[in-house]
Amino acid sequence: MHVQSVTKVGNQARHFAEILQVQEYIRSRHPLTAETTHKIEAMRKFTFEYLKLNTADFPVYGLHPAALSALALAPHSEKALMPDAALPT
Repeated sequence: MHVQSVTKVGNQARHFAEILQVQEYIRSRHPLTAETTHKIEAMRKFTFEYLKLNTADFPVYGLHPAALSALALAPHSEKALMPDAALPT
């Protein structure tokens, strides 16, 4: 593990938003299988928790302001990818 890793120091919310933006960039340019879409979702959940962004206020990534901001920039509807538990109500 890198002690000075971007995941250990710095702005974790911004890092997470950048990950989502890169994923969306790729999704907007390439068709993805259902299997790949499920892997994306699993990795988003894992990364959200790994970066310790899951709190009482934001228990799922779809509620976090960083995700909402990043996904608002997506060229197509991200709601089709996120499960209901990850969506803001």
